Amino acid sequence: VAKGWNVIKLSCLPEKDVKIKTSGRYDIWAEMETLSAFSEREIIFVYLIDNLGEKSSITNLNSKFPMLMMRSENYWRNKMQFKTNNEIVNHLFLVSRNNLKATVSKSGKRDSGIWQYNMEWVRDDSMFLIGLIMCGFINEAKTMLEKLLGKFVGHEGQTIESSRWFGYEHAELDQNGQLLYALWTYACWTADFNFVRRYWEKIKLVAEFPIKDIFRDKASKLLKNKREFWERTDGFGVEEGYELAYQFWVSLGLEKAGELANKIGEFKIAEKWLSISREIKNSMLNHPKFRLIEDGHLIKRRKANGEWQRYLIPPDRKRMPYRSPIAIEEKPSAEPDTSEVLPIIYGFIEAESELATMTLDWVEKLWNQRWGYGGYERYDSSSEPQPPGPWPLASLFVARANHEAGNYERVWKVLNWLYNINGGKSGAWFEYYSTEQLTPPLPPVGFIGWTWSEIISLLVHHMLGFRPEIEKLRIKPKLLPNVNFAECHLNVRNMKVHLFIERSEKNQASVNGKPIDIIDNGITIPYTKGELKINFKVV
Repeated sequence: VAKGWNVIKLSCLPEKDVKIKTSGRYDIWAEMETLSAFSEREIIFVYLIDNLGEKSSITNLNSKFPMLMMRSENYWRNKMQFKTNNEIVNHLFLVSRNNLKATVSKSGKRDSGIWQYNMEWVRDDSMFLIGLIMCGFINEAKTMLEKLLGKFVGHEGQTIESSRWFGYEHAELDQNGQLLYALWTYACWTADFNFVRRYWEKIKLVAEFPIKDIFRDKASKLLKNKREFWERTDGFGVEEGYELAYQFWVSLGLEKAGELANKIGEFKIAEKWLSISREIKNSMLNHPKFRLIEDGHLIKRRKANGEWQRYLIPPDRKRMPYRSPIAIEEKPSAEPDTSEVLPIIYGFIEAESELATMTLDWVEKLWNQRWGYGGYERYDSSSEPQPPGPWPLASLFVARANHEAGNYERVWKVLNWLYNINGGKSGAWFEYYSTEQLTPPLPPVGFIGWTWSEIISLLVHHMLGFRPEIEKLRIKPKLLPNVNFAECHLNVRNMKVHLFIERSEKNQASVNGKPIDIIDNGITIPYTKGELKINFKVV
């Protein structure tokens, strides 16, 4: 029995000829006769959760158990079902889908780093709930959105990270864009535009905050402060300037907020947001002095004067973690950084473009940078304030971008690594896998729920190509090599979509048995009601 806010009891259902006993503080034993070869015996263990002060019992639970199992099976049957001929892909889907559901409470609370942080971030929750939506956990995703908009957005539109806010200079501006994108995703999958109307005043605050004068430079049209995507600040040598991830996410978020505004009749503010979104994107990619491009690839950051910030030189190295690379290396490099692939993932730049190709090649040097067991470092190891090591989350950024670009060998490199690394069988991937032992003396490195959502997005958004928009459903599948078919059931709005994709010598598609034209390697269909059977044959 464990007592906290609730009482949790672990019990074993009584069975004939089974002796049940407890041992120590945590163990429960079920002893039975020796089984003969190839024989089977089922023992059922049950967790009972009750409020403090209430009594629980397993009396008659044997008769109730089939009903409870039936309820559980019906619940999961209505969620996303997914199957391919490839066991690795199937496994990564199942552990990610199941862990998404298992680690969020009924109130929408979740720990952004289980075993480690005990805190919440708007960015992590926003990306996490997108995975929930894709898997069919719509109520859970809505609860999280209500929590984010109701409790995690301040009176100016600032968003919390690490369960707090650190002021203007250190604001994580990408969070506002990610929250707007998550809201847009929810609306596209559910058509719940009444939710958008109900929270419209808060949504306006979220959209307006990062484009305040305190952030937005009038000359460059870009957003500046003293913090970077992975949360290093001026204390780590981050100079005031323009972070690529902030420009990208705010531009994309404003674009999606503008679409929502048009949908609910807020045309004036929609025009404003869409205009600013285009301005940020144009400056980011084309400004003669401030564009975030060098040598044909995207870069992480420019200083306020337009200079490319190649290195992060801490003003006081003694304040850096002892013997960390950023503390002792002469020129801790800010480049490359896996956040540079984000615009490729979401179609912000063309995945087949030379800019995307050179950016992906530029980031590729982060694979196995200072180790030999696989995975991408989040950024160049020389500027790490902790021992170097690969990050599953950052590795999935790179995998998603490479999938969009058709570099499938790099995608498989990441998937195989995730499948075989410690934690891969359960899906409990650590935040990163250090080259040095950290625990003890440091606290344990936890695992990050956002990682599961990135896997789901890789499979749904990229491989299945299933992309609901406000007015239409777009499907543009790109099967991975070694995946010969994919079959899935998804729920979008009032439709139950049965999607089957298989390899063929010719691209073909049909909806409910009727052929449909394939344009730009995909199909576009209007929303309807009921069941929809979509068959795709892809080369």
